[in-house]
Amino acid sequence: LEWSSSPPVWFQEVRGDTFASQPVEKTTYEVRLINSIGCVAVSNITVIPRNIPVVLASNDTVVCARVAVPLSARGATTYEWVTSGGVQVGTGPMIVVSPTTTTTYIVTGTSQYGCVDTDTVQVSVLPGPALQISGDTVSCNGSPVTLNCTGAPAGTEQSITWLDDSGNTVGTGPTIT
Repeated sequence: LEWSSSPPVWFQEVRGDTFASQPVEKTTYEVRLINSIGCVAVSNITVIPRNIPVVLASNDTVVCARVAVPLSARGATTYEWVTSGGVQVGTGPMIVVSPTTTTTYIVTGTSQYGCVDTDTVQVSVLPGPALQISGDTVSCNGSPVTLNCTGAPAGTEQSITWLDDSGNTVGTGPTIT
């Protein structure tokens, strides 16, 4: 077998009927075989190198547990999102995730020619406060009840808001009556 190319390129490895090369421009490869009685067979193929896409994903972010976070990517034609553990979480240039623990997401972008690139986004999850409510659980027909909230981080107790069944504010602070 005799290999040649146009334009001429360096063949990295030739093993009989296969070879490896990395063309940087459109290249036509030709292989020629001359059998024992002098007959010639010729075949060729043209390879067109394509650029690898540059996939750019959202910036790393920090959120509270179960908060919806949009993640986006650009630079390719199609996208697949997985966690660092290999669990698929979506496809497309934008997904929304609501992690409960810090999670790294890997997006693989594929160009129209099948070339791929990846990027990662880490969503760090902060633990939320562990609030507990205590107080009277029985009210005798219109008698006042006192409720206490504990577990708020120091200095944030006054930002506690108490809501009724309809979502109306009925008090603020760690204790209401």
